[in-house]
Amino acid sequence: MSCFVIADLALVAAVNTLAHFCFKRSSLIKRRRDFVFWQAAGNLAGFAGVLGYTWLLGRMGLHRAFPLVQGFTALGVQLVLGLLVFKERIGARAWIGALLVVGGMVAIQV
Repeated sequence: MSCFVIADLALVAAVNTLAHFCFKRSSLIKRRRDFVFWQAAGNLAGFAGVLGYTWLLGRMGLHRAFPLVQGFTALGVQLVLGLLVFKERIGARAWIGALLVVGGMVAIQV
């Protein structure tokens, strides 16, 4: 994989994680204007993720790109957002699931 592909993969996962952050924030907002703002921000981030993913598909097979993007996004949402940002408790089964996701991502690349 080239440096550009790796950078795009990381960027797509980060932007997708940002979209999930925005949607979570919108779920905690009571004022309609703020809710709409966070929903719009989440959708814009999601659209940017789709554009980056489309570029990635031109340089990498779908059978590899999809699980990598989804895996890195799942880890970003669970570990960065859930654990660090929103201070959610992550149980033992969720940690095992995260390790299985990493294992699956490694297996896809072999």
